[in-house]
Amino acid sequence: TLTAPTTICPSDSIDISVVPTSLATYTFFIGGAQVQESSSATLTTTGITQTSSVVIQITNSAGCIETVSTTINVIDLDDGGDITSLITTICSGASSPLISNSVSATLESYSAAATITYFWEQSYDTLSWTPIPLEVGSSLPAGALTNITSTTHFRRVAQIEDEDGDLCETLYSNTNVTITVEAAITPTITSSTGAFTFCEGASVTFSSPTAGVATYTWTYNDGSSTTSSTGTGTSTDVTIGIANGWIDLEVTTTAGCLYSVREPVTVAPAINTTLTAPTTICPSDSIDISV
Repeated sequence: TLTAPTTICPSDSIDISVVPTSLATYTFFIGGAQVQESSSATLTTTGITQTSSVVIQITNSAGCIETVSTTINVIDLDDGGDITSLITTICSGASSPLISNSVSATLESYSAAATITYFWEQSYDTLSWTPIPLEVGSSLPAGALTNITSTTHFRRVAQIEDEDGDLCETLYSNTNVTITVEAAITPTITSSTGAFTFCEGASVTFSSPTAGVATYTWTYNDGSSTTSSTGTGTSTDVTIGIANGWIDLEVTTTAGCLYSVREPVTVAPAINTTLTAPTTICPSDSIDISV
């Protein structure tokens, strides 16, 4: 009866043995090569690096020979595969995007069949890595990490274990995915007059010097109604109404982040145009003329 593990990691220290027979000699062969001949019925070795046949030749005191054999499978990772993400820039406080499996981890060509398991790690500096709890798929789903406020790096970890559950090998994805947090911007609004108090009916241009913006949404409220427009224009033309209101700007950046600003619009009080004066006077009369 031969006792030996059936699946090991490369170069594991293992015992291969048979039940001892009195006054016998034991010759051990691994992959066809003799590695030990002695009175010991056990071989301890770290020399198995690939799946190999094991043969034990037992010779008793009368010269009779029996052989027993088995195959010891070796499992070994070849490559950790690779990952990718279509989104690499997010807004501050957003969640991580989908990070997809682009190439699965693989076993060495000589490896026996084995189950490759995955988990994921994150880092802020690529030096210190922290596991992401519960994420064990070949891809990292969107939202796996929430409230990201600074540049964060992601990598996938591939592992295999032997039949005893001992870790054989760990390999990482060939590249890390870096998710950059877009720097927050503070949009501003300026008016063509330099102020936000206007005469009724005045034509005014509002503009924004904000850079790095994909779209601008301008909204003007004249105290009774609201008009809005969206596009790539950095300015909008408005005719001031009869009542106080506001001008609002919402900008969307190329990363999809939204920022907004609002300025109050004040309509200056109407000028009293009622003129009071006599219509007929004598030469050099003292009169009052007023509005």
